[in-house]
Order: sequence, then structure tokens, then C-alpha cells
Amino acid sequence: PEASRLNVKRVDWYRLDPHEYTDPAQFINDRLSLSVTDTVFSPANPSLGLSISQAKFKLHNDSAFGYWQVPLVAVFKKGDAIVGVKQFVVDELAPQATMDIELTSLVDTLDLDTVEVYPNLDLFNKDNYLPFKS
Repeated sequence: PEASRLNVKRVDWYRLDPHEYTDPAQFINDRLSLSVTDTVFSPANPSLGLSISQAKFKLHNDSAFGYWQVPLVAVFKKGDAIVGVKQFVVDELAPQATMDIELTSLVDTLDLDTVEVYPNLDLFNKDNYLPFKS
């Protein structure tokens, strides 16, 4: 981990219409309200025939907005130390929904106690949103 690096390959910037997005920070806060609960970690144990590590948790969308696809990054932590990172995508995340997530790793020495989830979703693209149901 000491030799780990992050390389940003591409960043795209867009100008927001101030008439449509009068308070961009509030716009984002209203739409990005994800939380993780009930994390359970099962480490690899080859002597028991378990060749993969597994992290299970519940992902809650606490917002009033649903999304067709949500690209996410899971950050695995042991105490304050980051011990792993994994990208994944959740399909059709409904508003106020809870989804069971199961992520696996072939790293047999992985050990964690916390999973943090960070979305990588373009909230300003209207095509990303599920239609509202009445």
C-alpha cells in the first residue's frame, strides 16, 4: 500500500446553467444520499475451501431519486487504513431502496472492518434518472 498511486486519466468540466441549477451543492446533496449498513466480511480460507474473500453489505438509497445505473467505488478499510478498493455498478437503484451487495476479492490476505461507498454518477445527466412513479 505504501507504493500505491492514483492516476487521473481524464477529467471533463461542464458549465452549469445558473438558471436551471441555482444551488448546485444542494442539487447534489438532495440526490446523493447513499449509506452502507450490515457489513459482513468473510476472509479467504483455502484450508476450508474458500479461495475468495467476500464483503456483504446493504446499500441504502436514502434520496427521493432513482437511477438506471450507479457506478460506485467501494473502499475497504481496516481501522483507518485503506486495504482495498473495488469498482462496481448497481442497476436500477430505486428511491428509498435497499439493495444487498456482495463483492468478492481474490486477495487471500484481505481483512477489513468497514466499507465506504462513493458514487461516480453524473447527476446532471437527466438520462441517468429512473422515471418518477406516482
